[in-house]
Amino acid sequence: MRDLAQYVDPFLGNGDSCLPEPSGLAATWFFIKAQTGNTHPGACRPMGMVSVCPWSGAYVTGYGLNGPNSNGKAPKRFTAYRAAGFTHFHPSGTGAIEKYYNYFRVIPIVGDISGIDTRQTLTAEQASPGYYSARLKEIDVTAQLTVGEKVAVHRYIFHQPGSRSLAVDFSSGGLDFPDRKSRPVKAQLTLDGHSAAKGYIIIEGVPIYTYVSVGFAADCHIWEGQSRIMAADYTAGSQDGSGIDTPFGCVFNLQDQAADSVAELRIGFSLRSCEQAEKNARAAAGQSFDDIRCEAYDLWNHYLNAIVVEDDNLEQLTQFYSALYHSLIKPADFSDESPFWAESPYDVDFASLWDQYKTLLPLILTLYPEDGQRIVRSLLQVRRYSGIFPVSVLLCDRFDLFNYQAKGLCHYVLADAFHRRYSGLDWPQIIGMMKEDILSNREFVEKGSQLPITHTLDLAEACMLTAQLADQIGDKPTAQEMRQLAHHRRNAFDDNGILQQSWFYEGSAWHYAFRLMQHMTERIALSKGRFAEQLEAFFGYHAEPVTQLGDTTAPDYAEQVEKGLALNRFDGFNNEPALETPYAWLYIGRHDRTSEIVRAIMKYMFTTGRGGLPGNDDSGGLSSCLVWNMAGLFPVAGQPVFLIGSPLFHKVTLHVNGHNFTIRTINNSEKNIYVLRATLNEKPIKRAYLTLEELYAGGELTLWMTPEPAGWATQDTPPCFN
Repeated sequence: MRDLAQYVDPFLGNGDSCLPEPSGLAATWFFIKAQTGNTHPGACRPMGMVSVCPWSGAYVTGYGLNGPNSNGKAPKRFTAYRAAGFTHFHPSGTGAIEKYYNYFRVIPIVGDISGIDTRQTLTAEQASPGYYSARLKEIDVTAQLTVGEKVAVHRYIFHQPGSRSLAVDFSSGGLDFPDRKSRPVKAQLTLDGHSAAKGYIIIEGVPIYTYVSVGFAADCHIWEGQSRIMAADYTAGSQDGSGIDTPFGCVFNLQDQAADSVAELRIGFSLRSCEQAEKNARAAAGQSFDDIRCEAYDLWNHYLNAIVVEDDNLEQLTQFYSALYHSLIKPADFSDESPFWAESPYDVDFASLWDQYKTLLPLILTLYPEDGQRIVRSLLQVRRYSGIFPVSVLLCDRFDLFNYQAKGLCHYVLADAFHRRYSGLDWPQIIGMMKEDILSNREFVEKGSQLPITHTLDLAEACMLTAQLADQIGDKPTAQEMRQLAHHRRNAFDDNGILQQSWFYEGSAWHYAFRLMQHMTERIALSKGRFAEQLEAFFGYHAEPVTQLGDTTAPDYAEQVEKGLALNRFDGFNNEPALETPYAWLYIGRHDRTSEIVRAIMKYMFTTGRGGLPGNDDSGGLSSCLVWNMAGLFPVAGQPVFLIGSPLFHKVTLHVNGHNFTIRTINNSEKNIYVLRATLNEKPIKRAYLTLEELYAGGELTLWMTPEPAGWATQDTPPCFN
């Protein structure tokens, strides 16, 4: 196994976008969303339950400098990286998702507890997969953090002599903005001797149990506000459900007061009981901090080795493996911890499927089938429990959040699972659920259209997916019924082949008009011979450079937004509604256009460092899209098809279905972006797609690259499914 984790930079995308100066096509693209990645550098495992990260209270992960933002340049909350402790559970790269976690804040204290909320300057920050460290300047303490399966491990080095302690704030939650805080409505805390404590909070409708232990603690006590509680038990609750107002928690006073003394705190979690939280905390009892850190690092290497890149460009390797890393943080595996149902699994942070269904979940379902099986079963558990297929699943008691974003997205995930031959699933029952979900949208079924108009297209495509699966299992009546309803897709388009005017979530009629559909031939015909012309306008061919949104407090900012949206221009992967649109060109035989666009994206829209992303990473939505594009393949969600792009590397090997599939390029360079010719397993191909079966069988795709369009893949276009 190769050490690919060495190329991962957890800081990539933590801050505001700082991208190469765009030119050509890229200079014409307009960013709709905020120009900041919103990732965090905290310690976590692949799709792990627990993360631990410095907390400043900044938007959106609790780490960083920014205030709330949705577009333009993010306003600043802080001018330097600081932390008032270290929290657990975090979103990754999202925007405003309403639930911001950051629970059970651990604070190293020098002196008395009065400084518990003081933000310390973070210096000498370091991070690698499964590990984070920094020095807290004002109190001269080094913090080192890592995670096990369901436990976080903190190690603090107090560099100066004197009294010191570790506090755990049970009342913390959310961000340092009035409308983005979370407070527990009920809590209980019990001391367990002089070096441990256990308890729970109920927050956002979910119970979180914990067990905390500190090595070499002299004593432990409970605190409320600024006062010590002279009892071993503490209970609090909010009568009106608004949340507990007074901060509370426990403090461990440390024995060793010498310079450079080390203290270690372990905190295990469960959503079911204190006993299970203690079991989770003790699961790594025989391992040292460094053992757990190495285990996390090795686990990351195991996951990263699913794709092996052979190239000597360190910057591009950093971009690629950092993107793959950020693609594997969410959804988080809470198996055997669901507070809602007894069965496993339970995955959290589909935040949201609107961001994840096109590239992230196909990546996981293709390369990590065990995790894919778990994810699919988790979504089915949500459906059985709540009665709906969700658009999002967060660490809360609501499964209907963000349903306004889209409809029928779980149908894509289920179709992907079906095509990948996932076993042990009751497909007749699942297809029945898919059909029932569609038929519950009475306006769509009875009137042929449902607003916003994107929902009409969502549901029509979900009908086609359901019909295909029903056909495969021999359920002809369902297939016929769903295929008939799928014709409503035509009602989403106007006479020019662009979507009907409507309200659009984070985009315009043009951003949603060129999605990859099941029957692209029919969709292209709706443009009445102007499909190529429309794509050229959307991607900015022959257009002038644009000015991106800037300071959100500028007097003319609203006017800037309006003018930008009126361009109806591609967003350069600043957001998710148009991630797949560069590949729409393949359906009219223009692989050259796809090559031009994806190479411009990779050159100008992504880089290394904190400013390396063009927009919110959205639980891996952007990162996974970059992974596919750099590798040279792109999944068509819900279909057993992968489209061929313009790979960035000389050689990429995907370990898939027990086989190796290699993508090799000849004469590849920054200028040689077009495909001259191609072979699959040494046999010539003139098509810009692979089937899932071809990928699963293993083999080698070889692409000869050239600096000028060569007419490759002009006739044999990707398949349609009708």
